[in-house]
Amino acid sequence: MKQLSEITVGFIGFGNMAGAIAKGLIRQGTLRPDQICACAKNWDKLCANTEKAGMLPRKDAAEVAFASDVVFVAVKPYLVREVLEPIRELLPGKILVSVAAGCLFDWYEEFLAPGTHHISTIPNTPVCVGEGIFVCEQKHSLTQPEF
Repeated sequence: MKQLSEITVGFIGFGNMAGAIAKGLIRQGTLRPDQICACAKNWDKLCANTEKAGMLPRKDAAEVAFASDVVFVAVKPYLVREVLEPIRELLPGKILVSVAAGCLFDWYEEFLAPGTHHISTIPNTPVCVGEGIFVCEQKHSLTQPEF
């Protein structure tokens, strides 16, 4: 298992929730900005939101998955499958954290590659200042050290 200072975190989708999570990780000193990367539909907006904080913009989900140990899927629920299926073979051996409301463990199991460790969560925006919570689905495939 990697040390926290070596872990990389990527966000597929970088809207309000993903931005709040990333800012909270940096603000609390959990991760350095250079340990965080993200992709989003709007490249210019993504660059503006990541680069000013020292985070790394990536062109697409494949680049995020390739560069990350932990991958947050933070797109609208109706886009999750469309975004993850093309990169499903890049996800085994990584931790996939879903913040897509209503997308639960059994649904992910239908299309993720075997060996993909994942958990579905619902965070709230106070995570931006280290005061939020993550409600996690009880059913998940993380190992004890990953959890």
